[in-house]
Amino acid sequence: MHSTVPNDNFDNKRRSHEYGSVNAAGLRLRTGPGTGYTAKGSLKLYTGMDITCTSSGDRWLYGKVYDGSNKGKWGWVANKYVSLYYGVS
Repeated sequence: MHSTVPNDNFDNKRRSHEYGSVNAAGLRLRTGPGTGYTAKGSLKLYTGMDITCTSSGDRWLYGKVYDGSNKGKWGWVANKYVSLYYGVS
């Protein structure tokens, strides 16, 4: 499947000042919201992400990795494997 980047036509909810920490070693960073999309990388336990939006039903999160070997990459991760928290604005 091709890469899916959220836009106005995508059914998503904008996240404001929300961050995540991976709570499962080997979590796949994907090109779209689902296991049918290509994996762009594998995230280590406690890798941090800046979350910008979610897929319909909040099952997938889209954001930018801000540490580790995939630092700077944007992609999708399964919500159930990420601990979310709000940052200070």
